[in-house]
Amino acid sequence: MGRQEVALSSASDPFGLDRRNDPQAADDVVVQGNLVVPVNRPVIAHITSLDVIHSFAITAMRICQDAIPGMSIPVWFKPTKVGEYKITCAQLCGNSHYGMSATLKVVPQAEYDRWLAEQSAKAKAAHAAPVDYE
Repeated sequence: MGRQEVALSSASDPFGLDRRNDPQAADDVVVQGNLVVPVNRPVIAHITSLDVIHSFAITAMRICQDAIPGMSIPVWFKPTKVGEYKITCAQLCGNSHYGMSATLKVVPQAEYDRWLAEQSAKAKAAHAAPVDYE
């Protein structure tokens, strides 16, 4: 992962990747809504929030971690079964709380490698031109 800067956060890149100054950010994949991970491999998710306290929960995997504005909190898990799992916000956080959900898709390693290569290529192509953050 490349360097992140909160001031660079936007609707298309809530992580604020510094693609202008950090070459390691060029192929970083920004995923919103649905996550894809390989089966039988440890996963570390860095949980944060831009507005209020939320909570990242995958009940089927017994994961629940608060997302606190301005903090990056790592949570790790190792999915052992291929499938799709519901991700929800487990903290009553405001009017749109009911709609805060996503899907965790656990796939075989070969399928994950193909997906990651496609997403990385898209990220490189989309950000090949210099980005003006001002």
